Amino acid sequence: MDSQNDHAHILVNPFPTYIGLGLCAAILQRFLPLPFIEQFSARVVGMMIMIANLPIGLTALRNMFTAKTSPNPYHSTTSLVLSGPYRFTRNPMYIGLTLLYAGLGTFLQLA
Repeated sequence: MDSQNDHAHILVNPFPTYIGLGLCAAILQRFLPLPFIEQFSARVVGMMIMIANLPIGLTALRNMFTAKTSPNPYHSTTSLVLSGPYRFTRNPMYIGLTLLYAGLGTFLQLA
């Protein structure tokens, strides 16, 4: 197998996608505001969601580094990680990123 091509062939990097969607949400909320929960509650719920990201995302990253493989989908895969949160989901780092996005949107009242 060619090690140069042994990586996830993703078409769109998820980080710019989340950033772009967040900017769209901020613009829409600015010009077409929707009712949301009161500010203190939104901050508490947003922080809780972002904190829920930590055990999933950080454990996934730690497992990748322990297996000596890169979390970057554009780098070659050196080993298959099947422990930790990878036992339950194919890519827990995307779940962590989604939780971070949802928590930040709630915290900033963009959701």
